[in-house]
Amino acid sequence: MHFIAEVKSSFLNFRIRGRASRSEYCHFYLMIFVLIILLLPILIPIFSHAKSIVSVGIVMLALSLPLVVSGFFLAIRRLHDLNLSGWYWLLLAVLSQIGIGLFIQFFLMCKKGTKGPNRFGNDPIQNDSVLES
Repeated sequence: MHFIAEVKSSFLNFRIRGRASRSEYCHFYLMIFVLIILLLPILIPIFSHAKSIVSVGIVMLALSLPLVVSGFFLAIRRLHDLNLSGWYWLLLAVLSQIGIGLFIQFFLMCKKGTKGPNRFGNDPIQNDSVLES
């Protein structure tokens, strides 16, 4: 898959089944970073004139909730690519609270996935090469 297709797939793919490649995972978070950089100059002046902190919170929730949900499903599919259960995401979330989980998560999310099919589905990289040829 190409960059735009991977980002679109990540944002619109609200499912836990299947696998996600390293590039799909990285492109998703790269796009979120770019969105934040582009939206901050627009949102900061708007929020500085807001009458209520509650209205700012509602807007931020509306903007971030789809990204958080998409990221959650993508992280589980990324763990599936490593032939790990999605339940490991809970362990990573708890370990992130004490700091070490972020390093483990970074390592796992950058690690090369299982080659060929595993118990969670076909290799997303092999699927892409079949589609492109």
